[in-house]
Amino acid sequence: MQNFYHLGDFFVVSNSFKTFFDLHAGCSFEARAIRTKHPQDVEHEPYWAMKVATRVDCLLPDKSVRTQPSWITDPPPCFSERAIDTALADDVAPYFANKGSSTYFSYPGHGVGRVCMDFSSVPAGVKLFEPLYWPHFLVVDVLFARELERQCKGGAFGYYFWTLGFDDVTAEYNSLLHSLR
Repeated sequence: MQNFYHLGDFFVVSNSFKTFFDLHAGCSFEARAIRTKHPQDVEHEPYWAMKVATRVDCLLPDKSVRTQPSWITDPPPCFSERAIDTALADDVAPYFANKGSSTYFSYPGHGVGRVCMDFSSVPAGVKLFEPLYWPHFLVVDVLFARELERQCKGGAFGYYFWTLGFDDVTAEYNSLLHSLR
């Protein structure tokens, strides 16, 4: 069994991997023990579902841009122009509000071009975090990412998680998907 699975919004990790995260990531997590069942009833250590809970307001929305289709000649729009700002109904606001008590706010998650961040806003020692208002994306320190990959066991190299740069996120992601086919 693998000791690390990246499943979008959260990780599933072995107990020993959870300890590694707790000691070295420099961030906080929401973590819950989960029950796992191996197809051949092989005994294994406990596993955890972990979600990065550290959010840092470091994204520069006026300097970060979306991509444009090739037929559009206008300059690409910045994140602040394409942000989602939605007032939530009272019955769902407690579950989804992330800006005030009744608003969901998010920068673009698809068609991402260049992303600019103010890394001076990141607290010292934090090696993994989610940028505030940019869900589904995590930022990881490059040295920590290398150590994280060295800790991964039981699967195929290159398939535990992927790291991307900040210059053309969607193009780099698509290129990586193509090369791993």
